[in-house]
Amino acid sequence: MLRFLKRKSSPVLVPATTEFEQFPAADQIGLAAGEIWGALAEHGGLDLSCLVARSSGSRDEVLLAIGWLAREGKVKMSGANIALVSNEFRSVA
Repeated sequence: MLRFLKRKSSPVLVPATTEFEQFPAADQIGLAAGEIWGALAEHGGLDLSCLVARSSGSRDEVLLAIGWLAREGKVKMSGANIALVSNEFRSVA
């Protein structure tokens, strides 16, 4: 199966199994974010290896989920630990 990949110059045919399709879908990342949120709420600050162990997702999905939560201002990092941001300290954008 081939599909078009848009580029500035001209469309290029690429196989359907490119590296772009290996990224987890938003729903998988959202599921991992929910698992991470729950683990942090239950255990407090955890490091990456503990979060990966407590998640059903891959290490990459956990990293993407942490980025998602960080972008929303819901987690903070202190050294190697990742923890939830308490509501009173969450900045309003």
